[in-house]
Amino acid sequence: MLAVLITTFITFGIGAAWYTFLFGKVWQKETGVTDKKISEGNMLVTYGGSFICFFLFNLFISALFKNLEPKTWLDGALIGFQIGFLINIASVAINYLYQYKSVKLWFVDGGYQLIIMTLAGAILSVWK
Repeated sequence: MLAVLITTFITFGIGAAWYTFLFGKVWQKETGVTDKKISEGNMLVTYGGSFICFFLFNLFISALFKNLEPKTWLDGALIGFQIGFLINIASVAINYLYQYKSVKLWFVDGGYQLIIMTLAGAILSVWK
């Protein structure tokens, strides 16, 4: 459980960087979310809810690895990449197609999902 919790903090932290100084302005432009709207939001619900979702992602990967037993961090990273690409990115794409969201936003959000799932797979495969 400690590995899952620490991996959750790492993936959450990457999200903070990803959606602020790396791609924050692009994300805001593509979503229409303004600084004012962010400041008026309920940060406990937003950050707390996303932290719980990160925890669930990482718990799933950890449980999956009990059955798959990846041999190296690279095996774990590959499984995480596949989860990110074949499940997370595809799911985001389906939602964005129906919501008429931009491809640019899909690259920002999907790219983030791909990176954190790959990293979580690498970390959780070696930390048993």
